[in-house]
Amino acid sequence: MDAAVTSSVISGNYAAAARLCEELELETCSTPNTDAAPARYARHIMVYMILNDLDNARHLWRRIDEGIKAGGSELEATWEVGKLLWKREISAAYAALQRTWSAELAPLATALLEAVREHEFALLGKAYTNVGVSTAAAALGMDEAGALAFCTARNWTADAGGVMLTPVAPAPAEPSFEGLQQMQYLAEHVTFLEKSKLTAPS
Repeated sequence: MDAAVTSSVISGNYAAAARLCEELELETCSTPNTDAAPARYARHIMVYMILNDLDNARHLWRRIDEGIKAGGSELEATWEVGKLLWKREISAAYAALQRTWSAELAPLATALLEAVREHEFALLGKAYTNVGVSTAAAALGMDEAGALAFCTARNWTADAGGVMLTPVAPAPAEPSFEGLQQMQYLAEHVTFLEKSKLTAPS
């Protein structure tokens, strides 16, 4: 089944990878001392985070045996990223993802960084009618030149000085989730706006 997870990851089908990881968790629980356990759990958490499913990532971390946690440095490093994302410490999460990962986790770390960046980009577009390039750069984990190129490639417009960006108005759409997921989405959006106010130049 490990090979099937790898195949799903390579194809970018992270929802399928998550389902397979859940099946593997049951297998791992039946043989908790297997050497594969820390790597499997790290991959599982990473897949959840790529899907922006921090609730399931956190619950998975809580289920993992303490002995397995202590025996896997990459597992601990993976959840460190999860904690930072949970606390909305996005810049620190970008930095934590820059460590050297194993051959198995490196593609997932890259995919997670890209997923976080796209998520933050979407939040910027919803939160602002005009946003400074410096603010966008911090949210996207890039330097200002990179952020300017990233945003304009997605049809945002920049002023003549390359200092301010105007997002493309998002198409109206009703969220397809309910209950706790909706509450988490709204809380995340409000937190983003509040942090933006605190860090905005006076």
